Amino acid sequence: MTERVLNGRYRIEALIGRGGMADVYRSYDLSLERDVAVKMLRPDLARDPMFQTRFKREAQSSASLNHPNVVGVYDTGSTQVSENGGDTKTPYIVMEFVRGVTLRHILHGSRGEASQEGTDSPPLPPQPAESTGGAARTDSDVLGVTDPDATQVVSQVTQPLDKKIDTALNRPLSDQEAARYMSGILAALSYSHTRGIVHRDIKPSNVMVSQSGDVKVMDFGIARALADSAQTMTQTSAVVGTAQYLSPEQARGEVVDHRSDLYSAGCVLFELLTNRPPFTGESPVSVAYQHVREQPPAVSDFNPHVSPAMESVVTKALIKDPALRFQTADEFEAALADALHGIPVDEGATTQLAAVGATGFDDVVSPAGAVPMSARTPEDPDYNDYQEYGQPRRRPNRTGLYILLVILALALLAGTTFVLSQMLGDSDGVEAEMVEVPAVAGMPEDEAVQELTDAGLSPETVTETSSEVEADFAIRTDPDSGTEVESGSDITLYISEGDGEVEIPEGLVGQPEDTVRGILEEAGLEVGTVTEEDDPDAPEGEVISTDPESGTSVESGSEVNLVISTGEVQLPSGLEGYVGQHRSFGEEFLVSEGFQLTPQPRWVETSDIDGSGELLGYEVNGQAVSSGDSVPNDAVIQIVAGTLPQTQEDDSPSEDEDDDEEEEDSPGNNEDEDDNGDEEDSGNDEEEEEEGDSPGNGNNGNGNGNGNNGNGNGNQDENEEEDEE
Repeated sequence: MTERVLNGRYRIEALIGRGGMADVYRSYDLSLERDVAVKMLRPDLARDPMFQTRFKREAQSSASLNHPNVVGVYDTGSTQVSENGGDTKTPYIVMEFVRGVTLRHILHGSRGEASQEGTDSPPLPPQPAESTGGAARTDSDVLGVTDPDATQVVSQVTQPLDKKIDTALNRPLSDQEAARYMSGILAALSYSHTRGIVHRDIKPSNVMVSQSGDVKVMDFGIARALADSAQTMTQTSAVVGTAQYLSPEQARGEVVDHRSDLYSAGCVLFELLTNRPPFTGESPVSVAYQHVREQPPAVSDFNPHVSPAMESVVTKALIKDPALRFQTADEFEAALADALHGIPVDEGATTQLAAVGATGFDDVVSPAGAVPMSARTPEDPDYNDYQEYGQPRRRPNRTGLYILLVILALALLAGTTFVLSQMLGDSDGVEAEMVEVPAVAGMPEDEAVQELTDAGLSPETVTETSSEVEADFAIRTDPDSGTEVESGSDITLYISEGDGEVEIPEGLVGQPEDTVRGILEEAGLEVGTVTEEDDPDAPEGEVISTDPESGTSVESGSEVNLVISTGEVQLPSGLEGYVGQHRSFGEEFLVSEGFQLTPQPRWVETSDIDGSGELLGYEVNGQAVSSGDSVPNDAVIQIVAGTLPQTQEDDSPSEDEDDDEEEEDSPGNNEDEDDNGDEEDSGNDEEEEEEGDSPGNGNNGNGNGNGNNGNGNGNQDENEEEDEE
């Protein structure tokens, strides 16, 4: 394959995502020596001015955003691509290469999202007949980061995780887990909203979670500045967004502002806590209708463990009237923080949840200053059964009620027709291409993915056990095969894991406990009993054994017991037996048991010992220890040794161990003393013969050994001379 380098800088390496409007390639920045993702408008669409405009508008929304919770844009440009015998100037953007998985993957699992190394990747874009070496950037080449028709494009910009992060949980999240992810989403929205940009399509598949746990919102491609959204979405002929996360005002084609994103974020929070969106249906129209007319089910109906405080946050976020739900992303995030401390959202706000607009998909607006009846409750002091839109109390008019019912029916029909027409068309009034979901059941996974991709769809794989379908083969799709959907739609592809037996993963021993838990959960296994044991080598919290062992085949969902290192060891018995002996004996014993010693002992001056170097005890970090005590397995033990006071000293603490032993045995000193004594005795005899005096110099024998004898002899000679005199 011919190497492709854009603008002499970005080397194209592999196709990793394909959407309705653009392809995304894993690439390498030769200048800055880093991985990047290059998003390129598909050549067959690059000649269409409509798609050129949408692609450029996408960049204008995204390039202005620079925030740690937003997928970043690095560069833009255009290149010549050969298509059908001719060259087409095709724009591209260079964006942040995110290593991680989507929030959708964390909730429902999708092996395809977590890998980039597909074996049957579609080909790279063709090389033009004559390379231009990269066109210079102009205003018309300013591009963005994501694609409104390719919701999974950037979610494919991932790599296999070194350490799996809460992936493919397939369960509702706890309050704390949900708040963690929502915090990143709301931080990104707060940033974009303050810059006048509304996302319009917040959903789990547009949220990335990196290997380090950072949350990044992507696909600002359909976002527009608030200044441009002053007109209604009806006027722009676009109902933009995914039906399951669509705000009521989006479904009705009304003015959309930042509060629409907060409603969609509420739908995401609902799904995090329940593992399902608040509304589901057989078609986008039926789901959109529920967003406008139906109340969402209680979170606790699907997750009894959710706290009442957290449920109150969801309830307020999903209020139909934008004026009654959270007004800013910061307010939403503050409510989440309060909920984690058991503080619910104000009751007065959460009870006002009735659908906005009594006529369903109509455009009825309350008179200025009036409070809609749907916004009042029996607890409201101003509430009564007949008061409506600020009108005085009156008796019910049956005729008016019948007329209202007729209007409701007509408005519902008109609204349904409107939403249907909007969802079947794109933002420029062009009817969306409809494709049929191909039959892929029984195909190998890679073939099934390729078949769906070739049909213009975006497959997301989910694994499940099956006793009928061989492992790594397709079981079914959702929607089912034969269903007509829009080109570029997300299709869930269910892949068999086999009959349910899984193998306990290798490499668990030596890993931290949290890492092992994540690996086991992803493998479909549970953590059983966790016990702690001392280990001389493993640090605290590290797994030292599993039961069953790695490589054992067990039923999916089986428990694996873990043994975790305490990071400590017990001192051996018998240490006290060396106390009172020379310290070298205790040192040799500890070294033979595998313990480390300090280079020098701690000397203690005392007269209660027989000789210097006598072992008095043991210490670790200045604390006395003895046999059976637990110490860190990397502890360094210090010997405590005694030394005689200076007047009695026969072993100096400043001398090394060899000097101590020489002093104890004292063979050299005794010989010196013998020599000194002999010399002095000899000297005494000579002086005695010559002078007849007794100098008594025997005391010069240093008071030791033969010197004492010399002292004695001198005294004796002196006494004899005195007797003679």
